[in-house]
Amino acid sequence: FTFYTSPSVGAGQERMRILPNGGITFNGDTATANALDDYEEGTWTPAIGSGGWRGLTVAGATYTKIGSKVTVWAYINTFTGTGSSVEFTLTGLPFTSSTNNYAPGPADFGNGGKVGSYARTEQNSNNIVFLVSSGTVGVTRLAIKGNEFNSGAYLIFSLTYNAV
Repeated sequence: FTFYTSPSVGAGQERMRILPNGGITFNGDTATANALDDYEEGTWTPAIGSGGWRGLTVAGATYTKIGSKVTVWAYINTFTGTGSSVEFTLTGLPFTSSTNNYAPGPADFGNGGKVGSYARTEQNSNNIVFLVSSGTVGVTRLAIKGNEFNSGAYLIFSLTYNAV
């Protein structure tokens, strides 16, 4: 199917096409590689991967997937238990990240968090690690450990990554 503008508006130019094998292209583009072939919105469930803590309370966690690009957002308002000296990670990303896809995004640890913290996907996984830049030549970043924030801390983060 091909959709055109009215002859009185834009002289009947092609505006959108639904390709026979799936996907939508716009403005006369017929290349399959440029077709919008996937769109999805939903919620996801972050869970503790490592770093101690028995559980967490999620105030909200959403995602939008357009093609292979996935944008996630989450607001965790409490943690239960205690943190450990192990790197803090979350699991549960809605789609597995692709190879060599270390996508960073801002992270706000309130009430005892680390200044300059950020979330980052790990390659070929559904995990998120939390880091800070080291500020030291030769040391690229430092992992945030589960005992470096308290149970009253909240965590808000967002990032965009490439899915497999």
